[in-house]
Amino acid sequence: MSLGTISYEIIGDSYEKLYKYIMEQNIPCKNVTEIKGVLYLETSVWCKSVLEEEFNKLSFEYKITKKKGLFFILKKIISRKGLVLGGITALIISFIASNLMLNLEILCEDEEIRKDITAVLHENGIATGSFMPSINCAVIERELKQKVNGISWAGITCDGSTLIIDVVENVDKPESRKIRLPCNLVAKYDAVVDKIEVYDGQLVTTVGSGVSKGDILVSGTVITEKISYENGKEIKEVSQKYARSLGKIYGTFTLKQTFSQPFEAVEQVIDDKAVNKSYLKIFDADIPLFISKEEGTYSETSSTNMFSIFGFELPVGITHTELYKISSKEVTYTEEQAFELAYEQAERYENNFLEEYEIKDVSYSENITENGVEVTVEYTLYGDICQEVEFFINK
Repeated sequence: MSLGTISYEIIGDSYEKLYKYIMEQNIPCKNVTEIKGVLYLETSVWCKSVLEEEFNKLSFEYKITKKKGLFFILKKIISRKGLVLGGITALIISFIASNLMLNLEILCEDEEIRKDITAVLHENGIATGSFMPSINCAVIERELKQKVNGISWAGITCDGSTLIIDVVENVDKPESRKIRLPCNLVAKYDAVVDKIEVYDGQLVTTVGSGVSKGDILVSGTVITEKISYENGKEIKEVSQKYARSLGKIYGTFTLKQTFSQPFEAVEQVIDDKAVNKSYLKIFDADIPLFISKEEGTYSETSSTNMFSIFGFELPVGITHTELYKISSKEVTYTEEQAFELAYEQAERYENNFLEEYEIKDVSYSENITENGVEVTVEYTLYGDICQEVEFFINK
């Protein structure tokens, strides 16, 4: 009777038939007492129906005085459907919320690395609202190490609804000298040698001499001669060693480059008029505050204003985004415009590839073709003209 019991108060003429029925049916009863013609007893909840049926057959008056046990507690809870439904709903929401990714924390200060990590996560379908147990941390860690430049290690942990990504950024290797293989300093251009600085190796050219591309300027094969005299006889000892040639050979050389610009081209145009969108930001989740989604390619700029209370910043705010549509269009240039663009290419080339050299002289020649224009630029440059080339030692 541990699941539930019922206590009865029974009034009748004679209780012998009731006692007999209880004994024959093995109905569990306890606390059976008869006081001033009134019978009191306690029985299991499972015997309620058969016992009350017998009360009715014997024309006994009865009432339930007490109900106790787990059975009645559960029945009471189930009878309140709204409470039960609310409790079940709360449990489901709690379960789902505790297993959804609501916050992303990347332990790295480099903004470019953070963007690359976020891109890799999106490629693998991981974003705010992802189901945490479905995230294969080992696979994502390998993806991050393979695809994100600038990191040497990545670790992922789940802390409640927060996905934490910890990375170790690459440490630049100190410049090491390859001392195992000797090398020569070789000319990169046809040039005239103006200045020589040699720290190791054997110089095989002189200031003022002309050299061709590929000529050895400083040799890694160092040959020395030692002359001595014995009994009036000259003795010459020749020794050879190998070194990593170090130094700088400065020279003057010419370099020719042609830049072309067609009359017709396709350009990317960014619209001046912005499309404004707003998001409700909760932790790392951006909930759109709009219905329609813009189609096409856009350039985006955004800013976030977080709410605060009593000077403390809350993890809730509004993100304002400005979208500028990018479209392609065919453009036709005049000769003057095409030449202007070709000269701009030449300027970018000088800034990107000729920074290490001194430009002594520049000459331009222009040519108009059927489809566009060409600008040929001949540079007279001064600077270091050599590069290291390793070689193997013959045994």
